[in-house]
Amino acid sequence: MNFEDRTPCGDAGVAARRSLNVEQLSRLTALSTTTIRTYLTCKKYQHLLPRGFKRPGGRRWLWWADEVEAWMEQGRPPTAFRTARPRGRPTRRQQLERASRAQVNDSASLESRS
Repeated sequence: MNFEDRTPCGDAGVAARRSLNVEQLSRLTALSTTTIRTYLTCKKYQHLLPRGFKRPGGRRWLWWADEVEAWMEQGRPPTAFRTARPRGRPTRRQQLERASRAQVNDSASLESRS
């Protein structure tokens, strides 16, 4: 029997809430455990997970299963995928294309202000 599945000693009549650890959350969300731990420790990613907790004196992050299910039903926020940037300096053609696009955008924004 897992510790998470047991009811507290004094609350035998109350149904116990099931908690999930990082590994179980990773199976539910299809995120790796490393990604989940990164999201927990880095403030700019904390909004991408439901609110977790630690038991008093414990080191393990846990989530209430019913809260995770509700979060997933609401439609969790999109994950922070990064598009791969090409390595190295852009070619001359790419530099000219970027410059011409910037020039067109600048002239369009100036026209809209007038």
